[in-house]
Amino acid sequence: MIRDSGDLLAKLKALRDQGIRLAVFETPPDPERTRWCTSSRTLLRSSFGEDSEHFKAFTPDGGSSFWAQKCVGVLESALESIESGFLTSRDKLIEADVFADLLGMAEHLLSSGYRQPAVSLGGAVLEDGLRRCCLRRSITISGQDDISSLSRKLFDAKFLSGLQMKQVNYWKGTRDIADHGQFEELGKISEGDIIAMIKSLPGFLDSLP
Repeated sequence: MIRDSGDLLAKLKALRDQGIRLAVFETPPDPERTRWCTSSRTLLRSSFGEDSEHFKAFTPDGGSSFWAQKCVGVLESALESIESGFLTSRDKLIEADVFADLLGMAEHLLSSGYRQPAVSLGGAVLEDGLRRCCLRRSITISGQDDISSLSRKLFDAKFLSGLQMKQVNYWKGTRDIADHGQFEELGKISEGDIIAMIKSLPGFLDSLP
């Protein structure tokens, strides 16, 4: 599934332009017509889903100018959806579901007495959420970036407030204690604080642009 909206826009525009050229023919010529139809339907299915209106509306090869014009309209509609933020909104919903499952696992670990893996998992979810936010906002990152550098980049770009940075730094400190196996220090952190961290993460990540 394509997650880069810029890449998706470029591909859709290229297919739209190709369709406009084909639609001038009463019977668009093969094999270009077949390639265009197949490529368009594959891209719409992978990007919007098989049950989406965009994919359903782009019917299999009709072989006529009228059919090609209709399908060009479908691609135009898909472009408008992407430009209005459809892909970002859908991806954030998918991310929220994944994060909820992982944080539910962290809560289960904590309730079973496994503090260290619970905190480490919560920290991993936080770092991944920050990384995804940077990518959505076209902020340059590398595999070496961690919670500190990712949050700093978001703060510098004005996507995080000072209060949010303070909260992230506290969570990072807790995560570092767990990851470094500092069990004595981890024992000083109350279970209530760890629960609060895990339960606060979904709302925090959902607030990221």
